Amino acid sequence: MDWSYNLLSEIERTALRRLAVFVGHFTLDAVTAVCGHDVSRNDILNTIDSLIAKSMVATRPVGTVMSYRLLDTTRAYALDIQIDETEAFDLAVRHATYCVGWLRQWGRNWSTLSSGQERTYHFAKMNNVRAALEWCFGEHGNARLGIRLAAAAVEVFLAMSLLAECHRWSQRALIALDAETVGSPDEMRLQAGLGVWSSQMYGESDAVNDALNRSLAIAESTGDMVYEAGLLNMQYIFHGRSGHFRILLEYAERCRGLAERSDDLAIRALAHSARGMALQFSGDLGGSRGELEAVTEIILNSQQSSVLLGYDPHYRSIVALARTLWLQGYPDQASARIKQAIEVSEATGHSAALALVLAGATTVSLWRGDLDSAQRYIDRSYSLAEANAMGPLMAISRCRKAELTIRRGNVRQGVDDLRAGLKPIHAARHELLTTEFNMELALGLLALGQAETGLNIVNETIVRVEGSGELFQMPELLRIKGALLRSTQSIHDEAERCFREALKLARMQGSGSFELRTATDLAALLADRRRRKEAKETLQPVYGRFTEGFETADLQAAAELMRSLG
Repeated sequence: MDWSYNLLSEIERTALRRLAVFVGHFTLDAVTAVCGHDVSRNDILNTIDSLIAKSMVATRPVGTVMSYRLLDTTRAYALDIQIDETEAFDLAVRHATYCVGWLRQWGRNWSTLSSGQERTYHFAKMNNVRAALEWCFGEHGNARLGIRLAAAAVEVFLAMSLLAECHRWSQRALIALDAETVGSPDEMRLQAGLGVWSSQMYGESDAVNDALNRSLAIAESTGDMVYEAGLLNMQYIFHGRSGHFRILLEYAERCRGLAERSDDLAIRALAHSARGMALQFSGDLGGSRGELEAVTEIILNSQQSSVLLGYDPHYRSIVALARTLWLQGYPDQASARIKQAIEVSEATGHSAALALVLAGATTVSLWRGDLDSAQRYIDRSYSLAEANAMGPLMAISRCRKAELTIRRGNVRQGVDDLRAGLKPIHAARHELLTTEFNMELALGLLALGQAETGLNIVNETIVRVEGSGELFQMPELLRIKGALLRSTQSIHDEAERCFREALKLARMQGSGSFELRTATDLAALLADRRRRKEAKETLQPVYGRFTEGFETADLQAAAELMRSLG
């Protein structure tokens, strides 16, 4: 083909050199922006048509827009065409500036794209952003433009689940900040990007908290309510994962204050979501359900995107609603909500968010005793977490696998695996599920005849929960403490007191499922102590309030005990 290059006009050679700045496909608008004001749109179109005729440019329609691409051999030839340094610099600046505009256009609209060809096309266009970032922060680049570009890229990197790249370029741009860019909206976005995905990749740390606080301060000072809501949400998540549950309602109320001053549905959804989960942790299950049903209605009936900082309240809110429903004693409705959450999350094409949805789905499946579903969710969540370099979530999945190992009878191996799995979780300060893992570990130790060790773990966990505010777990902790005490023949009275305290607290919280578990254990203890009538009177009314979920493990265990009591 070398002979055909010799037939090119000077205009065509110049056009090729300018088109070579694009990596992959480009549109006519992109070419117009990059070629500059010295070339008319009509001349550009004519030149491209000529190059297409000479088989140097390929075409592909994307919806109603025609997309172009230099053939690989043509681009290699074009990159060898010499231009002076000033022209090369101006060309690179125009290319990076175009990328900034494209990112700002699509950043918060990513979830409106289809999950097919259109989304694939936009993924491919990120290659131009990468090339522009490399140039901006290179030896002969433009760092000030690189700051703008990296800041504009944050939303898209987050929406595309490109965690490592978001972290890398946010960090690189923050290093390049100068007096004019410190405290700017660009710094706000960069600090947010650094904080969000440092958390997902490495866990909670002082650096994450500092980045989120700095970004939040800038959002407040500039009056950016959407970013302020997103950052309040991220701080909420940070403190929740760190195990500081008492502070969550404060962040939820601040977000609700923003929602009252805004008609943005995304902010309203976040406010309901945050308050619903905060109330769940505190043990107010009725209030939690009301808030979470409100946000779910907004999400499922609104066409407006709810994505803020790469987080969509779809998965957190619907999964949280499923947890509340199970706790209240509606295991089938909880299962249906979990399936809904997975379907909605899959439709967004956000693989990091889906990994978190599946982790939440695992909890509800384990509560239901559906080990096969839990296994599927764990395996898929781990795979997605690994693909997105989400270290803490990978550690959580390993602990979940250990739980399943215990439940399926290989108790010694499961206990060892769970102990080992908790170490990186503590190191990452990712304590959201520590209480659940500690309870499973204690039950595993009970099965191994090590009730005293298990009791120490439960007692330590009770003290921590009382301090942290994770009060919805207290009925279950007291039940498990009672089970551990019951295994020691000499302290049945103390075990009974634990069960009765757990039963009273579960009723106060409206936690029907924890109440059923406790009533079953208490009834079994009473039956063993020849108080069968009292045992039946304890269990029967609790069991009788259930209207669904009779195939689940807890209800089957209760029904079997009821039959044995006559």
